[in-house]
Amino acid sequence: MPSAREGLALGPARPDDAEQLFNWRSDPVARAMSFDQRPISWPAHAAWFGRKLADRDTLIYILEVDGLPVGQIRFDFESQEAVLSYSVDRLVRGRGWGIWLITAGMNELARRHPARVRAAVKPENWASRKTFTKLAWSESAVDGQIVFHSP
Repeated sequence: MPSAREGLALGPARPDDAEQLFNWRSDPVARAMSFDQRPISWPAHAAWFGRKLADRDTLIYILEVDGLPVGQIRFDFESQEAVLSYSVDRLVRGRGWGIWLITAGMNELARRHPARVRAAVKPENWASRKTFTKLAWSESAVDGQIVFHSP
């Protein structure tokens, strides 16, 4: 099991990442923290992932440690703003890698498409709330969600 930050790297998602993202999206904790908790079928996911990879208004990156995929970050552009979504594999949760993932993702985003970024989080998602707070993102409550905006 990976443990050191030194081996962390971020790279663009590829078509062969579809199954890994499906597994992360299907993880019970990820489903519980998702605003849409319905189960995801493989055909629906495969179609969604193909559309997202082809969409010029979406960027998806995979976090790896020593070549092992351990997380993902996605930016969906809406007007002058990007909406951030991320997750880390259950095997590496609690290591603070979400902070590294978001920071690296924001650096990639700034090189490609500078934008203001927001992320919506369920109020009970304390892990993500703590991550965004540590990154000094501003926080507000909107329609039952906690919305964070990049500094």
